[in-house]
Amino acid sequence: MPILHFHVVPNAKVDQVIGEHGTSIKIKLRAPAVEGKANAAFLNFLAKRLEISRHAIVLERGEKTRD
Repeated sequence: MPILHFHVVPNAKVDQVIGEHGTSIKIKLRAPAVEGKANAAFLNFLAKRLEISRHAIVLERGEKTRD
């Protein structure tokens, strides 16, 4: 199973992939970083872009950090 690293910026104007952030992929999301809303938005965004089920993605870290 491949492991991808992301740097997520919440409270953005639009949902979009920005580019690289060190060794991670930088993504901006409109969702706020409260009560897991940004994580849920990230999973939905990623599943849609990769055209896979949201349940096929495992969030290993990121509950309290942008990475």
